[in-house]
Amino acid sequence: MEKVQFDDVIHYKDNFYGITCEGEVASFDLENPHLKMVASRVSNEEEDEDEEEEFCGKYYLVECCGQLLQIKRYLANTCSDFIRLTSGFKVFKLSHNRGDKWVEMESLGHDVAIFLGDNSSVSVLAPNIDGYKGNCLYFTEDKDTLDIGYLGPSDMGLYDFENKSFTRHFDMDATNFLNLQKRPLWILPTLHLC
Repeated sequence: MEKVQFDDVIHYKDNFYGITCEGEVASFDLENPHLKMVASRVSNEEEDEDEEEEFCGKYYLVECCGQLLQIKRYLANTCSDFIRLTSGFKVFKLSHNRGDKWVEMESLGHDVAIFLGDNSSVSVLAPNIDGYKGNCLYFTEDKDTLDIGYLGPSDMGLYDFENKSFTRHFDMDATNFLNLQKRPLWILPTLHLC
């Protein structure tokens, strides 16, 4: 059997779904542990990617309001100084009406926020959390699949879909994280998930 490496795995509608490092989505359940390809990667027609300027560093799967979303995190191509900063995000929903194709979303909705992390990702109704904005992605430093010259948490913040802008947050001493076995994950108050 061919070995498959996943960027992210999620439990969604009684099955487990995993997204590979190439952006393909497979499903499997515990009774029948064979992988079944659900959706291919986002095609070039659905996305215009300039690989010289940025590249997809990580794929996430998130359930949001009953839909399966694929989120692509783009990194600036700055490998010469070993610091990779997030340069953008694209969000796609799986459309069963279009033959299990990915459809790009221009907005999450004004009341939805998504928290992305290497250990967990979750969507929430933002008005239920004081101080958090809707139509935004909150992201933590991520151990991406490249893992070249990791210098500690330098890439955490908020991406606002409405004005396509970043706010860098969480200025912390990187040495506090270097000894952790696992990367940070989100701790949220009791709230209503999207």
